[in-house]
Amino acid sequence: MPRLDEAIVTNVGLRVAELREAQGLTQTGLAELMGVELRNAQRYELGANLTLTTLVRLARVLNVQPAAFFEQASRVRRAAGRPRATVHESSPSPAPRSRKRAR
Repeated sequence: MPRLDEAIVTNVGLRVAELREAQGLTQTGLAELMGVELRNAQRYELGANLTLTTLVRLARVLNVQPAAFFEQASRVRRAAGRPRATVHESSPSPAPRSRKRAR
């Protein structure tokens, strides 16, 4: 279970993403409005590089009050990487492939 401070920072990052999307902005668009590199905008949404000054600037660009970042996010962060394949119990398993030896 994440510590409370980690959970808050993660939630703030999620709120940055939600509020950006609500304004119809891409991460690139947000970066341009903030005058930062795309990588920084991506980090904000991960909850990284978030200073009080950055939050105030983000609030100004997204036209929200800074307190909006501390409201509960409506989604949770997915784990990084590929989504796991779902296995359906009613689906038959694929037949094992036979290996032919090379000679």
